[in-house]
Amino acid sequence: MLTPDQKALEEAYFGKTAIPCGMCFKYAVDKGGRNDLVVHGNIKGLQGPHAWVETKNGRVFDWQTEFGVWEDEGRMDHPEYAQKGWPIREFYKEFQPRKMSKWPHSKAAGNAIMSRQYGPWREDELVNPPTIRTATGEQ
Repeated sequence: MLTPDQKALEEAYFGKTAIPCGMCFKYAVDKGGRNDLVVHGNIKGLQGPHAWVETKNGRVFDWQTEFGVWEDEGRMDHPEYAQKGWPIREFYKEFQPRKMSKWPHSKAAGNAIMSRQYGPWREDELVNPPTIRTATGEQ
């Protein structure tokens, strides 16, 4: 759940209906354990890529759930999911993930170290892929 100060800052900066983005990739790498999968994909209701953790016992954890974003938006009727995670079938039914990439946690952690970022790591995951410029400024 966002604190009142966090919520006020978010509304002032992004507007009332903003969905905070960017923390989910770090969260997924940090939260994942040895037997978990770190997943990147697109989900219904969120523009751009998203990241979450899928555990071997069938639970899904994501930053927006743990910090109350989905609850604030009326997309989660079970506040207890913030602590125990979504049942994987419910998460997939609610968010309809697509274009997914899944990594064992150890590979995801390695990707984060090698790329010096928590994700996304592949160009096809990005909404606006980076433009590569040469030394002369050509694309």
